[in-house]
Amino acid sequence: MISKFIFGSIVALLLMMGCSNVKTLKPVSPLESIPCSGLQYPESGGMVFRDAESWEAFWDRYCMVITGEGNKLPAPEVDFSTQMLVGVFSGEKPTGGYSISIQRVLEGPKTIIVEYQEKSPPPDAMVTMALTYPCQIIAVPRSDKSVEFKAVKKD
Repeated sequence: MISKFIFGSIVALLLMMGCSNVKTLKPVSPLESIPCSGLQYPESGGMVFRDAESWEAFWDRYCMVITGEGNKLPAPEVDFSTQMLVGVFSGEKPTGGYSISIQRVLEGPKTIIVEYQEKSPPPDAMVTMALTYPCQIIAVPRSDKSVEFKAVKKD
């Protein structure tokens, strides 16, 4: 009987400790969308850019849009003294109809969590027959905290 009480107390304590972390997460704002439709980044996952040099090198390597003047489209400007970029990428997809989107960004005492959702086209969907590279990049307030990317299920 006492062991059940102790076990129950420990479980309750652990649950309460886990729940307290959720309360310390606060939504990050403002979030500013950065155009990325011209990027052809072949890997899937999340990336963080905290300086102009790494951002411009990434953009220069993976942006395939050529302007009317024959120049590569320049990287969108970002004030890295006050902002940083977080991006999610699905990698190369065989057709259109795929998407990836950041659902929300939460900040805790030591970590920023980027929740994102990926979608695939239904099997019978009419899609473009071209390689696509779904991505979303947003500017958020600058932070030196670690950034974690977390896939969330569809609603």
